[in-house]
Amino acid sequence: MVKPVQLLYNIAAQRDDTGKNRTIAQFEYGLTKNLSGVGGVVTIPSTSSALPERYYNAGLRGFFSPYILTADFARQQQTGGSMSALGLNTRVGQFSLTANHVQLSNFTSDIYAAADDPIRIIDKFRLDGGISIGKDRLPVNFQLERDRLASGAQNYFVTGRVTGYFYGTSVTNELVGQSLAG
Repeated sequence: MVKPVQLLYNIAAQRDDTGKNRTIAQFEYGLTKNLSGVGGVVTIPSTSSALPERYYNAGLRGFFSPYILTADFARQQQTGGSMSALGLNTRVGQFSLTANHVQLSNFTSDIYAAADDPIRIIDKFRLDGGISIGKDRLPVNFQLERDRLASGAQNYFVTGRVTGYFYGTSVTNELVGQSLAG
């Protein structure tokens, strides 16, 4: 959380494995005790042209105990594509809860690749915490994601994970399910 009128920034540049430049400039500015504004620009090598891809972003972060609320917007310069996202982080008992809603319009990036039937809407729900068994506590994670594609088809992903620590060894069991275009 950024204090009112405090400015935090991050500026970085690097070369990827092919020698092409990647740059990032991000800032966060404290608007009030509970609200900050964010923004920036990212430049990455393009996969389809000699010109680099440039992305501009702006958003808000709200800290209203016990909630953290986020709202973000990004614009892709070359295509005019956009991404908007809303997020909620909070605690429910001994579990942390994260919910996100993302809308994409003609937007591609390292994370959202171009496709014949691109993703238009992403809804994610994640629960992290621990289950007490006697004096031991087992970390658990549950995640549900729904992707809505341009064609109207929907993809579902469900993940459940539990980890235990036994005789000096950590053991994790994960169950993953998916339904594509279901």
